[in-house]
This record gives sequence, C-alpha cells and structure tokens, in this order.
Amino acid sequence: VADGGGPGIMVTEKCGYKIPASSSGRMVDEITETILAIDRDRNIISEKGASASKRIATHFTEENYRRTVNQVYQSLVRPAAC
Repeated sequence: VADGGGPGIMVTEKCGYKIPASSSGRMVDEITETILAIDRDRNIISEKGASASKRIATHFTEENYRRTVNQVYQSLVRPAAC
C-alpha cells in the first residue's frame, strides 16, 4: 500500500508492504521491486498472508470499530459551558 492515510496505518511490515508516497515513477519502481522479491521467495505470500489474516481478525473487529467511533464522538461532544 501507499504509506499514507488509512492504508499506511492498517498495514504493517509484518503483514504487507508500505511504499513511501513519492513520485508515481518512484512508486512504480518500488512496487515492481516488491513484486519481484515476492516472486523470488514465494514463502513470503503465506507468511504475510497469515499475519494479515491474524491482524484483521484481532484489530478490525466490530467491537474495535464501535469503540473507536464512540471515542471520536466523545471527543467531539463537550458539555455546554455555563
């Protein structure tokens, strides 16, 4: 993923690849290098895939989503000043 915004937060080096946001040419080069590295070592697919599945199952649950949304709402709702 491009290392910026949501995808850059969701994906870790353990479960994927973060490509620094830069010029499109540089990003294409880095994506190409990453794909070639994976092609040379196919074990990477199963290792990162297992890590990604575990991360999704433990971090991106409905409970975590609700907690995060509630925290955002609570940070925005302030008691009225008297």
